[in-house]
Amino acid sequence: MSQFKNNAHIVNSWSLASFAKQFTAVKEAQFVNKDTAEVFTKLAFCKEDNAPVFVQYGQSIPEGFDPKVDLKGHLDQYKVLEMANDVKDQYYVLAKESDSAWQTIDLGI
Repeated sequence: MSQFKNNAHIVNSWSLASFAKQFTAVKEAQFVNKDTAEVFTKLAFCKEDNAPVFVQYGQSIPEGFDPKVDLKGHLDQYKVLEMANDVKDQYYVLAKESDSAWQTIDLGI
């Protein structure tokens, strides 16, 4: 069973730095939820000749996250996950790795 909504699963992942190197600019893009009128932000990774690739903030991104401040000098703490699910095409999510994200398991071998 998937731990994500709508049977979402990770298709691919990159460090934020390696993902960003594929693009010429990163911008903040604001959107409005048509059902709730809530304003939310995504990152828009842009190339000169293509439509932007939008990356939404995952649940590990704290409230009040400011990419202009919070990403600077901390790129190694963030991943971009390419996701797919039962509801829509593939999409991208920004995730922050916690200090305890990877824990060693003693298999007794």
